[in-house]
Amino acid sequence: MRDKKVRILIADNNPVFYQQFKSYLSDKGFDVLPPVSNGHEVIAFVDQKKADIILMELLLPGIDGIAILEQIHDLPNPPEIFVYTSLTNDVIVDLANRCGVRYFMQKPTDFNIIYRRILGFSDVCSNMPEPTQPSFEVTTHEKTIEITTNLLRALGIPAHIKGYYQMRSAIVYMIAAGERLYDMRMTTELYPAVAQEFNSTAKRVERNIRNAIEVAWNRGSISMQHEIFGYTVKDTKGKPTNAEFIAMLADRAFMQLKKMR
Repeated sequence: MRDKKVRILIADNNPVFYQQFKSYLSDKGFDVLPPVSNGHEVIAFVDQKKADIILMELLLPGIDGIAILEQIHDLPNPPEIFVYTSLTNDVIVDLANRCGVRYFMQKPTDFNIIYRRILGFSDVCSNMPEPTQPSFEVTTHEKTIEITTNLLRALGIPAHIKGYYQMRSAIVYMIAAGERLYDMRMTTELYPAVAQEFNSTAKRVERNIRNAIEVAWNRGSISMQHEIFGYTVKDTKGKPTNAEFIAMLADRAFMQLKKMR
């Protein structure tokens, strides 16, 4: 193990992803730098030579990812760049590779795989040990997805509609927020995070999730609705709002997850 910790910069405007991955990498011995959410901040860090490695989403405001890569490419002793993005096609991958990107990964990919790719293709991490088992965070993430999937299926939400996957991601994001589970803001935090994962917009995510709730209420199990939502299915109140639906499912999944630990 190096005496000096490897400094890694996470450039992504998804605060939920940053917090999750920061916890994971810190446990592995990295020095995780403060988050950056736009291209100008990435360039500033590179100019100051503060980062050994940059893990970067290409869809950044201010300066897009490819433009950042082009600026970094010809610098003396540039940081190692790893791309983790929802923006993938042959042209983008080719441009990134020409700019010296060490490895290109498509969202979503679990943290253990990202970590292995960084270790496998990085020079500055050559002395860091390989993980022998999936981390607690990865295992917990997989359990969360399984629990959430079972809840959505029990409610009768079909997997072929967009709202199914976007609602599942929203619930997983809320649970990953930990103590902030009940404080996440739907329109400014949760919907944009899910939208970025699916290369969509916050408004479309909101609409797709609402459609999934409509399907569940019209075709799903009434007994499951009463069991999970209680007062929200009374005739005087009608269907729960998106926020109520997601929060109550996240709370139920969170309780199940705690029992499994």
